Amino acid sequence: MSYYARWGGAIVAAALVSACSASDDVTRVDVEATGSVAGTLFLDTDGGGALDGGDPRLDARTVTLGTSAGGSIRDVVTDTAGGFSIEEVPVGTYVVGVPASLLGDTLVLESPTSVTVRQNEISTVDLGVSFPSFDIEAIGGVEGSRRIFTSGIALNERLPFGDGRVHLRGAQDALRMVDVDRVGLGTGDSVRVLGRTEVRQGRTVLADATVSVLIPRASVPAPIEVGTGVAATADAGAIDADLVRIRDARILDTTTVAGDRVLTVDDGSGPVDVLLQAFQTYDLGALVPDPVVRIAEMTGLLVPQVIGSGAQVWRLVPRGPFDISTRTERVDVSVVTGLDFPVASRGDTVTYSVAVANAGPATATGVQLVDSLPPGFTLLEALPTRGVFDTATNRWNLGDLIAGAADTLDLRVRVSTELFGDFENRARLLPLASELDTNSGNDLSSAVVEVVEPEDKLADLRVRLETADTDVTVGQEFELVVSAVNAGPLTVSAVQIRDSLPAGIQLISATTSRGSRDGSSAVWSLDSIPLNGIETLRLRVRATDQAVGTVTVRAFSLGTRRENDPVPSNDSAEVTLTVAPAQESPLSDQVP
Repeated sequence: MSYYARWGGAIVAAALVSACSASDDVTRVDVEATGSVAGTLFLDTDGGGALDGGDPRLDARTVTLGTSAGGSIRDVVTDTAGGFSIEEVPVGTYVVGVPASLLGDTLVLESPTSVTVRQNEISTVDLGVSFPSFDIEAIGGVEGSRRIFTSGIALNERLPFGDGRVHLRGAQDALRMVDVDRVGLGTGDSVRVLGRTEVRQGRTVLADATVSVLIPRASVPAPIEVGTGVAATADAGAIDADLVRIRDARILDTTTVAGDRVLTVDDGSGPVDVLLQAFQTYDLGALVPDPVVRIAEMTGLLVPQVIGSGAQVWRLVPRGPFDISTRTERVDVSVVTGLDFPVASRGDTVTYSVAVANAGPATATGVQLVDSLPPGFTLLEALPTRGVFDTATNRWNLGDLIAGAADTLDLRVRVSTELFGDFENRARLLPLASELDTNSGNDLSSAVVEVVEPEDKLADLRVRLETADTDVTVGQEFELVVSAVNAGPLTVSAVQIRDSLPAGIQLISATTSRGSRDGSSAVWSLDSIPLNGIETLRLRVRATDQAVGTVTVRAFSLGTRRENDPVPSNDSAEVTLTVAPAQESPLSDQVP
């Protein structure tokens, strides 16, 4: 764009004369080769750079014809239609412009302003004056109230109601326009805007904006992902007026201001107010403080507000109900209790196990459980895998439990009661504060200990020893099977069975159905065997020369820690093996 007005005040006239250096005589040069210049002076109101039907013609305004060096040849005044005509212009190239007084501090002269005059021809040029154009990023530095042009992408549509607010995004920054005249402006439209700069709520805006759509739906505006704390300050003003998105926020409070609903939401980084405008339809019943309901995501425009203290904060203004989605935090937290010994006597120690699991799908926050020990049971030790157990309240605080996770608590207690019968320990989950537990039926579990006289704690442990090969040969491998059988009536606990292999019977491997066998002591240990339960130990062995003849293999119980065995005669078993020497090959004495 050529700014002819910047030449200064008066345009210096250029005379086609030739002066004699030594006298006042002037010799006029007649120029017969001439043409003319004609055109229209107009106000370019849409910034398009060309005369169109909506642009006003400027009448009674001065148009100047001058040289590129700044000299003025002739001035003319436009007619009622803004037209001008300059006759008998010598052939050449000229600059068409207007005086600086016409432009003032507000307007600028658009290009083209250069015209070439040819002999006997009319050269036409439309001369447009307009308002200065600024990038969105530079508008904040424009001083005072000025009519200017800018361009950008519309971040929201211009609704037929409301305050006519439309936000634009430029290359980096965003700008708020108010009182936009165009109804039907759509989100993503590429537009050129003529408006007046104003300061509202401490930020520069474009007021009384007139919009021209350059490309409808030119792009899909992508929101900036921010936390609620950043949204409340617009990142210290850096993203003022922009389109942003927050996620995973709680509604802390709601209020009504001038008919609009204002929500206070927080994702943990700090609260921000959300303005739901009354002329738009929202499901207000779903947008209330509720510990199990969260804002899954919310998109909106940042609008500043100066509060009573004079500080500036920002509100998030959704463009409509489609900008808000909520979710209910659903979990399934369960508790299961267990017990190492279901039967005990006074003075015995038993261990309750309490397992808490979250089947999801969300994380359960602030999980707490209360364990109610039965009377007559004394807590000796509490061992949680995670969290803290308060022995004064018997409350286990786990904190957050992610979906699919589980934690356990072992409570070691002593039976101190002199009463007999069933005693129940109950573990109960406390209601969750922030999530919906979809299955309350598994929030309570219990385990029962039967307290009996010591002599009533009976469990008949039977030991068996079997093999399919009682007659073996030196070098032969075979299997011995030790079985531990609980004939009841109670669970047998802390079982230990030792196997005794005679000299010449060599152990190759030992495999247990449950528990473990100590290779150095030959003791097979199991924590318990339930009533009618059977566990096995398989010994893979080999006969050697030392065992030739008859040998005996034994297996026997070392006793249990808690129960009385009413039939000790079946606590051991044995098998007798006959071991033959290895057979010699009939060819062993022949010389090859």
